[in-house]
Amino acid sequence: MALRIFVFVLVGGVLSALGGCAPEETTSDEIAIDSLDIALLVDLQLAEARAEVTGAPAESLRAEVLAVRGLDSTELVILLDSYATEPERAVALFERVEDRLNLERQGE
Repeated sequence: MALRIFVFVLVGGVLSALGGCAPEETTSDEIAIDSLDIALLVDLQLAEARAEVTGAPAESLRAEVLAVRGLDSTELVILLDSYATEPERAVALFERVEDRLNLERQGE
């Protein structure tokens, strides 16, 4: 739950910061995002959903996702902080995560 709150706060901060920016010529499709970052955030969201459905401890499911990738929660925070310093990349990342989750929801 704390991770979800952190991610939503990060996204909210990024989007509010972008509200005051002039429009850019670059679209989010043109911004380079590491596919591993997308996969990590998708898996974390799926772990959160699994916890809600099954009643499994969300924290242990998140830890398992991170462990599979050889990461810990500190490294996740560092990764998310790196996107916070580049709002365009953060928006592109979260759009791609959302697209991937929509595909998962449709069973693709």
